Amino acid sequence: LQILQKGLQAHLPNNRALRPIEVRIAGYDESGWAMKLSQLNQPNQLGTDTGYPLKVVYVGKVAAAAFLAGLDVLIVPSKAAETFCNVAMEAAACGVPSIVSDQGALPERVHHGATGWIFKAGDAEQLYQQIIGCLQHPEQVQEKAQAAWALRGESDAQQQIAAYHQVIQQLLTAR
Repeated sequence: LQILQKGLQAHLPNNRALRPIEVRIAGYDESGWAMKLSQLNQPNQLGTDTGYPLKVVYVGKVAAAAFLAGLDVLIVPSKAAETFCNVAMEAAACGVPSIVSDQGALPERVHHGATGWIFKAGDAEQLYQQIIGCLQHPEQVQEKAQAAWALRGESDAQQQIAAYHQVIQQLLTAR
């Protein structure tokens, strides 16, 4: 929430029209924090420092493809080491660029500056700057979306199986 309330207006050109920002939180919410955040949608409680009309919506468990296809940018601010990160690959397959932390496999799924952006886990300022960049330069978001969609075959299951098969064959041959 602090990231969203740091004065986005100050970073935008004066002539740029402010479009509404909707933050959608999906998945399980065992602690209840996402639901509490979504209930802050009262005027003067959320987004007052940003200058943007801002709305937070907790959508719960979703069908991934439909949810991701409706996003402009996926943000995965994980502090935990992700082992594979299907969501970033699924977003790319839907033509959605990602902003991800540098934890675990996340940087392997996003090509910084090409299909999305990578920030240091826990660095709210760096994440904030990347979000500001998306707001200031929607054309770059679109370029990254096209690049992400073009690379969707990189994670094709058949390609991965073929690569594993090749490694296994090399190991057997080396014996």
